[in-house]
Amino acid sequence: MKKNYLLLCCLIALLGSCITEKPSTDCLEKVTLQFIYKADGTRNVVEKYLNCAMLLVYNENDQLVFQKSISSEELTKEHQFSMYLPIGHYNIVCWGNSNKYTTFCNVENRKTALVSCPSFVKGESIPTNDHLYYTSKSLEVEYKKENQYSLEFTSAHIDIDVFVRGTESDPYIELDNVMPQYNIHMEEAQPFTAKYTPDVYYCGEFKCFRSTLAVFRFQERCPLILRVYIKEKQDPIEIKMSDVLKESEDSRPIATRQEAKVSVFVDYNENNLSIYTQVSDWDEEFVIPEIE
Repeated sequence: MKKNYLLLCCLIALLGSCITEKPSTDCLEKVTLQFIYKADGTRNVVEKYLNCAMLLVYNENDQLVFQKSISSEELTKEHQFSMYLPIGHYNIVCWGNSNKYTTFCNVENRKTALVSCPSFVKGESIPTNDHLYYTSKSLEVEYKKENQYSLEFTSAHIDIDVFVRGTESDPYIELDNVMPQYNIHMEEAQPFTAKYTPDVYYCGEFKCFRSTLAVFRFQERCPLILRVYIKEKQDPIEIKMSDVLKESEDSRPIATRQEAKVSVFVDYNENNLSIYTQVSDWDEEFVIPEIE
């Protein structure tokens, strides 16, 4: 009986050590992944938008068995990423652009894993999220098969670009009622109650103050409120994001866009307040109104 128990323990240890980037035993099968992102087009442009990724592999019991940071070269279509897994069923999850403003919590189990900004976990002021992208795939690793799979990313963020003109001192900007945390499969894990306070800097090109941030995805009827505090005005300037989206000249719903940016320009001049907004693709420049 004792011999059988020892044999079972050795077998479990052997299988648990099989998962790796390079083969070390005969129990492994090569798995090749190709990463794809098409933005709002039809071509694979993953190298234009993603510079790294976090790969997590879960077994059929939702336990994490492999985790690796993927480089920009491994993400591109010319450099496919390969790893070696024992035969079996797996759930693969990958988050692109997980950098300074991304942390993963409770990743040991797929059902408890969470994604957010480190500041949110620490209870600190949240400046922004990374420009995150998400993909996942359920797959079966089979004996002596090619085991080649494609993973297509979807955007997990929306850009917010705020311009403020007409104040001599730095404005204070906050975005309220933001959803601050996803589960590992890009599903909302928190209510829309968080407050983001992005950095503000003077933009010499546009001769105004500017603040840029990225937040997790939201819909047209979202509760997000942008507040701009300037020294010359006692009360904050409040802008409802749902109004901005409703009044957009672009009829495409923001939920249907992969790449989306909301630009807000606040022009304050001797108690005359003008607000300009635009919903556009991320790389479309906002045209700053001329000073009248």
